[in-house]
Amino acid sequence: MSKSDCKGFLIISDKTIPYPQILERSVIYRPKTLVVGVGLHWDTSKDTIKEGLEFCLSKYSLSPKSVARFSSIKKEAQVAGLREIAEEMQVSVDYYEKQDLAGIAIPNPSDVVKNFEGTPSVSEASAIKSSGGTLVVEKQKFPPNLTIAIARISK
Repeated sequence: MSKSDCKGFLIISDKTIPYPQILERSVIYRPKTLVVGVGLHWDTSKDTIKEGLEFCLSKYSLSPKSVARFSSIKKEAQVAGLREIAEEMQVSVDYYEKQDLAGIAIPNPSDVVKNFEGTPSVSEASAIKSSGGTLVVEKQKFPPNLTIAIARISK
């Protein structure tokens, strides 16, 4: 594209665009195609989630403008940090019961998560379930209290 004689481009993508010379003559549409699955403790802060999310999006060249929603396991009380970042990004959170997540095929099951949550995965399983699609970012760990996985919504 960088050697094109086109006067302008319309780019439709949830990926970041690494060509600054193209961006100068482009309109970029960011479809809401990404679901961020989050495994976390009850006291995980908004800032911790935000740092983990920014790391994942940057590492995998994904745009934060394409995040459609978050997903996680239903807990007795909503985790304030997850609710706060969802509000800040103006997206919703899908919550699932542990038995709904336990049946989802995931690449990185965890015995620790299974012992604490009753399902071998929260971040990957909830992202897959909410998106109806496939993972684009497998579980990323941010010890001691956060995991993030990202799935692309299936149309």
